[in-house]
Amino acid sequence: NPTPSPTQSPVPTLNWDTLSKLYYDTSGSSWTTKTNWMNNANTNPCPSGGWYGVTCFSTEIGQLDLRGNNLEGTLPSQMGLLQSISTTFWFKTNAISGSLPSQLGLLTLITARVVLSENSFIGSIPSELGELALLTSVLALQANSFSGSIASQLGKLTKMLSFFQLHDNRLTGSIPSELGMLTIISRTFKLSTNNLCEDIPSEVSALSSQVTTNWEVSLENDLGSACATPNPSFAPSQTTIPSLSPIPTSPPSTSPTSVPIPIPTLIPTISPSVAIASFPTMVPIPSPSTVPLPSPTKSPTQLPTTQSSTYNWAVLSKLYTSTAGSSWATKTNW
Repeated sequence: NPTPSPTQSPVPTLNWDTLSKLYYDTSGSSWTTKTNWMNNANTNPCPSGGWYGVTCFSTEIGQLDLRGNNLEGTLPSQMGLLQSISTTFWFKTNAISGSLPSQLGLLTLITARVVLSENSFIGSIPSELGELALLTSVLALQANSFSGSIASQLGKLTKMLSFFQLHDNRLTGSIPSELGMLTIISRTFKLSTNNLCEDIPSEVSALSSQVTTNWEVSLENDLGSACATPNPSFAPSQTTIPSLSPIPTSPPSTSPTSVPIPIPTLIPTISPSVAIASFPTMVPIPSPSTVPLPSPTKSPTQLPTTQSSTYNWAVLSKLYTSTAGSSWATKTNW
């Protein structure tokens, strides 16, 4: 990916890096509209970059709206770096697959809508979405292939007024009573067409009287039935430890195809047993990703510059500006 000049300020550089990652991970060259994306003559998306789907508030990205734009691929975890987004994160009706990054829980300034419906997401719905406590209008995750249970932490979205939509997925388990904390939801509450079981908690049932447009919970679920338990015949009689491969005595004949580089991730999933008032502040920690190595015929000195170095620049620049770097006792080469 193109590497921004070090003369750029850290926030635009970070925005460039993150949006570049989104573009390449979702087949940006095949997007329906991609005006100004990856245009080397206009590398700064804000304040007046004119990138399609990007709305700027001053020098910061305030909204991303790429709905119905033929995005195909996976949503990168680096999206959690766009922490200035304050209104809308809208990716409805695309072909995005893979798991939903838990790092979206870092976008804590979003107030209006998070819309990821009508895609091909799999895996569980991240409990970290419960950290989007300012969200007031829409959480729409329907028409995907999400599985697993509904995280009780979603009950922390207590400012939610209009649309809470998890229907048309493959969710299992019981409905958490904590969803009853969405006490001002008034238009749509849909959990239908999943595989939810057991009774509807009374705290959740109480919401039905105030939802005026669309209340769908029981439809095409297994509510009222006991949740399935694992078949004991499949449980192993004892724990087994796989054998270890012998340590090679000579180097492999072929070079590896990838090498790990750091990318941001979120803290471990919040335990439902912890009181809501005591949830800790989320801090990014590293988790592995991969980047292709060059041809084995090249020496280490020929390794091409990757987005890793650009990302390092952006993060260290953010550290410098956030900790009054100009006043550091020593700041050689910063």
